[in-house]
This record gives sequence, structure tokens and C-alpha cells, in this order.
Amino acid sequence: MNFALGRRKGFVNESTVWSICSRGGSFMAYIQTALHLSESALEFVIAPPYCFLSGLCALAVGYTWRRQQRSISRLWAPSCWLFLTHLVFFGTAICLGVRYSLRPPGDVDFNQGVLALDTLWIGSLLSCALWIWRMKGIRLYASGLMTLLEMLTAGALFVAGVAVAGDWL
Repeated sequence: MNFALGRRKGFVNESTVWSICSRGGSFMAYIQTALHLSESALEFVIAPPYCFLSGLCALAVGYTWRRQQRSISRLWAPSCWLFLTHLVFFGTAICLGVRYSLRPPGDVDFNQGVLALDTLWIGSLLSCALWIWRMKGIRLYASGLMTLLEMLTAGALFVAGVAVAGDWL
């Protein structure tokens, strides 16, 4: 490889929208792929093995909210709404699936894509643990909320992993 200023010869910096378009594909094709992966990730959550878990988690959140309503209203701080930032992992997984899709297994980008998805999975689990630990007094309610959000993230990571590996079912 010929390295010039830290870049391979002929390698376009892919951090901007314009470089994505100049790589050979249109920007709308990438948006369409991202929407398709997002739809598949959301369908993953309502698939038969996971729809029961989704329903059970939703019932658990409703039940714990009903049982702990007084303590939730007393302990819920305005910063507790930041648990919704966990949805950033969903979008990041979809973006990684679009970025590293259809690479051959020996390619460097394939290995980087797998490593990025694994790192995102670990970060997602650590984020769940942080939010459950942070919501003292309402941890049962927080664990139900984070389980629902983690199921969305797991669906996105599964679909992105399939897009990176190219092994569509």
C-alpha cells in the first residue's frame, strides 16, 4: 500500500456526505439502505421469539410504574429523561451496518465493522448498567425500561451484523 499523509492512494475520506456520494453510490441509496435496516431491526423486536419478551417487559414496566408510582414521581429527576439517549446506540448500529455492508470477510473494513459492532454492543450493555445503577430507589422500573431499549438496540445490532457479514437469512 502506498501511504500518503496517512491515507491510502485513491482512498477518499469517508467522513462526509459528499465523499459517500463520490465513492460510487448515491446518497439516497445509503438512506434507503438505512431505512431498510431500521425497518428490519424493528421487525426483529416483534418477531415471535421476541414479541413475548417485549410484551412481558412492557407489562413489567406498567406493573412497576403502578406499584412504585409515588416513589417514581418523588425520585424522578429531570435528568432521568436522559435514559432515552440510549436510543443513540440504535442509530449508530444502523449507520455501522450501512457503512460496512457487503465487504468480503478478508477485507480490513470487514474486520473493522465486526470490531465496531462488538464495541457498540459492550458499550450498550455498560450504558444499561449505568442507567439502572443511577436510578436509585426505582431500579426495578429502570431495569424494565432499559430492557425494552436494549431489545431495540439488540435488533439493530443483529441486523447490522447480518449486513456486515452478508449472511441474510
